[in-house]
Amino acid sequence: MKRLDKAENNKIYIIEKTFFRNQKIAQRMCELGFVCGQKVKICYKSPLANIFLLEIRGGILSIRKNLIEGVFVR
Repeated sequence: MKRLDKAENNKIYIIEKTFFRNQKIAQRMCELGFVCGQKVKICYKSPLANIFLLEIRGGILSIRKNLIEGVFVR
C-alpha cells in the first residue's frame, strides 16, 4: 500500500484506505469518489508535485497534494 501522492502517472490504482483528520474534508472527499474499492489514475502532476489531475469516476479532478495524502492505494 502506498499514498496516492507518491504513486506513478498513468497507472490505475484501487483505493484501499482513506484517512482524513477533518470530518468535513473526509465527507467531501467521499462525495468526490475517494472510497475503498474505487479506481483512480493520476493523469498529471504539476512540476512541484503539489497539484494533481486525477481521473476518478469517469471524470477529471484537479486536487492539491495535501488533500490526497490521506488516500492509500494498491
